[in-house]
Amino acid sequence: MKVKTRFAPSPSGDLHIGGARTALFNFLFAKSQKGNFLVRIENTDDNRNSKESIKSIVDGLDWLKIKFDGEIIYQKDNINKHLEYAKKLISKGCAYKCYHSSLEISNLKEKKKFISKWRDVKDNNNIKKPYTIRLKIPRDEIIVIKDLVQGKVKVNSNELDDCILVRSDGKPTFMLASVVDDILMGITHVIRGDDHLTNTFRQYYLYKFSERKLPNFAHLPLILNERGEKLSKRDNVPSILDFRSDGFLNEAICNYILRLGWSFKNYEIFNLKDSINIFDLRNVGKSPAKIDRAKIKFLNEHYLKNLPKKRIFNLYKSLLKEKKKIMPIEIERNLFKFFDIFLERVCTLNEIVSKTNYFLDFKGISKKYWQSIETKSFILSELNVELKSLESWTIDSIEKTIKMFVKKKNIKFFDIGMPIRLLLTNNESSPSIVIIMLILGKKEVIRRLENVMIC
Repeated sequence: MKVKTRFAPSPSGDLHIGGARTALFNFLFAKSQKGNFLVRIENTDDNRNSKESIKSIVDGLDWLKIKFDGEIIYQKDNINKHLEYAKKLISKGCAYKCYHSSLEISNLKEKKKFISKWRDVKDNNNIKKPYTIRLKIPRDEIIVIKDLVQGKVKVNSNELDDCILVRSDGKPTFMLASVVDDILMGITHVIRGDDHLTNTFRQYYLYKFSERKLPNFAHLPLILNERGEKLSKRDNVPSILDFRSDGFLNEAICNYILRLGWSFKNYEIFNLKDSINIFDLRNVGKSPAKIDRAKIKFLNEHYLKNLPKKRIFNLYKSLLKEKKKIMPIEIERNLFKFFDIFLERVCTLNEIVSKTNYFLDFKGISKKYWQSIETKSFILSELNVELKSLESWTIDSIEKTIKMFVKKKNIKFFDIGMPIRLLLTNNESSPSIVIIMLILGKKEVIRRLENVMIC
């Protein structure tokens, strides 16, 4: 049988690291087995159904290069089939209508474990009041699941409650819809977080009652925050698309997510193509994985320095466009030649934008800097005259002109080097001032040295 896996998110928020890891592991396992990876949006709950969320999920997967097969499947389209399955369970005595109100259930739970009084009532079709449909879990059975990550896990069925399959408003719950959809889609392997392990024991009976073969289950370890606690909204972990906006590379984020609970020998760097060839669920650990922001930055820095320069430069330009920053063609051409210099000691594309901001969004020199170099303005105007006379604008010609000027004026390079840097960049730190002048171009350098703007 051909392997089929699925990623089945609820469209109630953005795609975050946990969901992305589930999608990635499902994708890698399917492709490593020459199988199919499908995406299903579990949108039966109108209160947890957002078009913006669906777009975020799809865009996040696309950015990570996690490609799914076929069209997206929407769970809501199968509601009638979910309900039909629930009715069959009732007719087989494997489910029942429960007429308890929310208040009655709450009161019963206060006294002991909730057991519906309707569990064994057979003739209740004439009752005119709202009801839910509950799964009738057999008593005193040992359920054994051979999990591909957790190993053999078992539970006594007495520990499970009769979960709701259909709500009182007539809508199926996740417990029912997920299984019916997996059956309809021919899913062979269910790979998801280990917070679903309890659900798996309940869903075991949905497969058993339908006389369907149980899929292979693999429950991935939890992801914890940097303090070793379960992730929550308070941790403010960026969504996948936030990582993109913050200047991270998809290769780095995908590499980082892959290493959250999975390992191969002692390797740290993996590209997606090679990962397909070596991915094995047996290499997923049982222990929780922990968020490590320093590791994310380390990986991003690695890819910034090792991917082709043209690709990084194009991503940098795309980020500028996203931020509505315009780069003149001449500066773009010159900057590309020296782009490697600006990749030093940076972790993200945003940091490169920050380091090169004076090429595109120069508002002048800060008042505090102007006060420190104002006395040098006259000598700089003299240098400007020399620079204007240059016929060719190259590193050699600029360096030669400055050296001759310094020698003629009997001054040190530092006397004019820092003032020039401040006037051109409004920054005390930058690459070689000659390289900055070459990238800006003759016309822009003359303009900035001649028409000092104080901001």
